[in-house]
Amino acid sequence: MGAGDVACQFLTRYEKQQERATDLPNVASSSPTPTLPYDWYRTAKFFLLGGVLVGPALHHWYSFLIRLAPVQNTSGALKRLAVDQCIFAPAFIPVFFSGLQFLDGNFDMDQLRRKLKRDYKETLIANWAVWIPAMMVNFRFVPQHYQVLYSNAVGFCWNIFLSAISHK
Repeated sequence: MGAGDVACQFLTRYEKQQERATDLPNVASSSPTPTLPYDWYRTAKFFLLGGVLVGPALHHWYSFLIRLAPVQNTSGALKRLAVDQCIFAPAFIPVFFSGLQFLDGNFDMDQLRRKLKRDYKETLIANWAVWIPAMMVNFRFVPQHYQVLYSNAVGFCWNIFLSAISHK
């Protein structure tokens, strides 16, 4: 999660610097573009949230899914996928957002409700767009001892999105 936030911040900084460069066409190309400050605290929050909340939760969740459907065939993959995306994903998004808010030191239920009202649907739809195909491949074709590694690779890209939507 921390690596996803690092990538998000660098991509965001690059994008904003490009926007500034095109907004200032009369400025000589040799003049420096002001850089945006890097938010180390934000990265630390993502790193901590990944290590304390998301990582352990997913470890136990995957163990449950394997017990639920131990056979790695299409039927088992669909069963795991349905439970994962219909139960865990919708329930964990508010947990994630509240964890970030808690780490900011200003947990406020009204603020969390506003955040969820604004971003929950977009986050859930993006989750399904990324994770349904990714987890179908994972549950059906990736050997179980590589499934966490595969999920981490997809998760890196997902965490870039989570970092962006969490800080908009």
